[in-house]
Amino acid sequence: MRMRVRRSGGFAGLSRSGEADLGDASQPELRAFVDTLRTAATRGPGQARDTFVYHVSLDDGPELTVPEGALPADAKSRLDRTLT
Repeated sequence: MRMRVRRSGGFAGLSRSGEADLGDASQPELRAFVDTLRTAATRGPGQARDTFVYHVSLDDGPELTVPEGALPADAKSRLDRTLT
C-alpha cells in the first residue's frame, strides 16, 4: 500500500509532502493505522489556531483530510516521518 501525505497550515502556512510504501495492506497493524486515519478524518478541526492539516491518500482511495488535533500521537509521528 502506498501512502501520500501533504501537511499544510501551521503558523507560517508552509506545506510539506512525501510518500511512503507501507507494505501489505492486510497486515493488522497497517489496517489499524488506516482505521485511525479514517476515524480522525471524521472529526472537526477543533478550536486550536495555527495547527496543521494532513491530507492523506492511500492507493486509489479518496483523500482523507485530517486535522492535527484529531490525530493520536503515534499516527501523527508516522505521518511526520513521511514528510520530506
